[in-house]
Amino acid sequence: MHSMKGSVLHLFDMISEQKVDLETVIHSLVLENTTKVILHFTPSDDLVCEKEVYEDSNVLFVRQEGELFPKEFKHPMTSQA
Repeated sequence: MHSMKGSVLHLFDMISEQKVDLETVIHSLVLENTTKVILHFTPSDDLVCEKEVYEDSNVLFVRQEGELFPKEFKHPMTSQA
């Protein structure tokens, strides 16, 4: 799931029964004028990219003490209730 807003590609989620290479997907979606790609989920790959702390009113409840996810963790829109 993705959308283009101006020169920014927003990739909301990738759903597949097989392992998919994220960089290949990104390269197939970008246009000539694309200047930035924003992932609205935390990639499982060791993708080299700039990470930012995501703040939103949508929360993920996990029953465990201590820190489980990195500060930059973002669960995909398709997993939100």
